[in-house]
Amino acid sequence: MRITVVHDAPLDLHHEKMVNSVVNSLEKSFEVDSRPFEIDAVGRLRGTDLVFNLTTAMGN
Repeated sequence: MRITVVHDAPLDLHHEKMVNSVVNSLEKSFEVDSRPFEIDAVGRLRGTDLVFNLTTAMGN
């Protein structure tokens, strides 16, 4: 199963640690990709089975 973790950009130190912790935990059992939220993100998520959304500002 391929999981994509979507997050805000740029990340402050707290959010960077949170995203890294989630990615590291998921990587133990799944194929994981991490990418910042973008308006055209839907097209870039092809081939992903699950999206783990950690965005708070939705790209703003």
